[in-house]
Amino acid sequence: GLISGEDGPYGLTVITVDGEAAVWDTDNAYWALYENGEYASTGADQTVLDDGDEFSLVYTKDAS
Repeated sequence: GLISGEDGPYGLTVITVDGEAAVWDTDNAYWALYENGEYASTGADQTVLDDGDEFSLVYTKDAS
């Protein structure tokens, strides 16, 4: 229940984290997944978890 989302072209698109929503269509925001400090190239459901890896979900809002 910590995250929820919907299927997208790159796998699970995270919409809500701990009750906080980021919706591109309404507020130009999204949850960015970082793996070991770098932007992940796969969706949350397709990212392989290895011992020692660090992950973060960062609320990101497009200023344009």
